[in-house]
Amino acid sequence: MKTDKKYTSLEAVVNVEGGLAMTASYNIVKECKKYDRDIYFVRNDQYADCKSILALMSFGAEQGAELKILVEGEDEISKRIASRLYSAVTSKDKYSMRFEDEI
Repeated sequence: MKTDKKYTSLEAVVNVEGGLAMTASYNIVKECKKYDRDIYFVRNDQYADCKSILALMSFGAEQGAELKILVEGEDEISKRIASRLYSAVTSKDKYSMRFEDEI
């Protein structure tokens, strides 16, 4: 993570059934790759790049895990991306994370 940048931050509890396993991680990575900004999940001082399927799957964010969402920037788009990811990880449904609308 680049510490010289400003980030929008939200705290969340993973509610996706099965945690951030393969399907949920794939959906999150697919969404995050649309944006030209750094996006991370943070848990226990460990950072996971939300554009890397391996990083998310090895992150160990099971259902009930507390994490922080960090999105590069402090503008309206960063806030909407962070909010969208918050909705995704707090949703029970790993197959429909409501990423249909464009930002």
